Amino acid sequence: MTSGFRLFHDLWTAALAIPVAASLALASPAAAQDQPSQDSRIKRAFLDRYAESVGEYQIRRLTAAMLDDVQAGIHSRRWELQRRCGLAENRMTPLARVFIQWIG
Repeated sequence: MTSGFRLFHDLWTAALAIPVAASLALASPAAAQDQPSQDSRIKRAFLDRYAESVGEYQIRRLTAAMLDDVQAGIHSRRWELQRRCGLAENRMTPLARVFIQWIG
């Protein structure tokens, strides 16, 4: 594996974890106060901007699985990707369904 690809893979893997970590860190009991403070408004604005939908989360899981395939030098079938990512056909969002069809 080339060092350029390794760097890309490391950066991409780190970027995949940011939305979940940010949501967990900012979802504190202090944010549920009756009187919204400036701090809670800033947190809400951040979450509104950077929180991901279910479809985006499914795509992020598919992307991570595909990056693992590239690193291992293999090509998974559609059903294998869905199974590894825990995506049942009846629970996939339209966004994730279009994405998985687009990638092949």
